[in-house]
Amino acid sequence: MSDKLVEAHNDIKKTIEELSALSEQIDTTDLGELAKIHESAGHLSELSGHLAGDVSKIFGDFAAFASSSAESLILEECSEPEKTLEQLCEVICKFSDILAPAEILPEAEAFSECISLFAEGGAKDKTNQPEPKPEPEQKNESPEEESAPNTSEETKGQYEPKPLVLSEQEFEYVQSFLTESQEHIEAIEAGLLDMEKDADDLEKINELFRPFHTIKGMSGFLNLLDVQALTHELETLLDLGRK
Repeated sequence: MSDKLVEAHNDIKKTIEELSALSEQIDTTDLGELAKIHESAGHLSELSGHLAGDVSKIFGDFAAFASSSAESLILEECSEPEKTLEQLCEVICKFSDILAPAEILPEAEAFSECISLFAEGGAKDKTNQPEPKPEPEQKNESPEEESAPNTSEETKGQYEPKPLVLSEQEFEYVQSFLTESQEHIEAIEAGLLDMEKDADDLEKINELFRPFHTIKGMSGFLNLLDVQALTHELETLLDLGRK
């Protein structure tokens, strides 16, 4: 087994452990923890691309299930949120139980029970989804604009701030977002002070990505476009620091 594959296996186990810890004490209104689950699921989806065959598909499907479940809970798009969360936590627990004693990722057959669980949950979620909202009319763009990479320089000037209109319920979510973000900002400040001591330490830069990425994900759910755009730019700067 190559070093890169071993690293991917270890990262997947670590990500599942993080998901398991998040799922132990969580409720349907815990926006911060749900956003972290969504973030970890996105990371797991990326890691699954380093695997091969059925195992790659299993972890990719699991990541998609966890991500969509967390998103539907945050956006209140499921008719039975308690059951959706219970299903999500059960699947995470099953994966954790299988991976905890394993030194390397087991074969696909070991996850058969997990597959049936999140396949069933995915089918239920589809029946509970509300009618899709009509897509806003898109402006015609040239092929060059459609295929252009979304880099900081090329998107500069395209984003336009808009007034934020919140319902009473959404305001409660924003209050939770502010509380959660303050904790992440404190972690970022501590991380920056550590990084000043050794600016070449890639691990310290990587640690800063997580709080920024979580804030970006939560702000995206709440349509806080200013915050989302700012954290995206900050992630771009951090990425430059790793090169």
